[in-house]
Amino acid sequence: MQIAFYYTTRLYHPILAGSGWESVADEVATTFKQGEYQKMAAAVPDEMVDAIALAGTREQVQTKINDWRQFSDHVLLYSPRSGTLAVNGKYGIDC
Repeated sequence: MQIAFYYTTRLYHPILAGSGWESVADEVATTFKQGEYQKMAAAVPDEMVDAIALAGTREQVQTKINDWRQFSDHVLLYSPRSGTLAVNGKYGIDC
């Protein structure tokens, strides 16, 4: 849900356009405007989450942080805000 929320505004769409995820951003923005929040979150595929974020178990995230260390100078960690019920693939939502 958190990643989907970022793309409810067109401000962040260019970030995804360069990675081939622009259609996802468009779908997220459209479903948000329609108040379809479950569809908004479901529009973000697991592959996109893996490509742009660090998600998983503690051990998986630690490994990814080490893999990405060369690309950043700091890391911000967000805990799930919508729960962790696995409804949408391996990244659950339960709004």
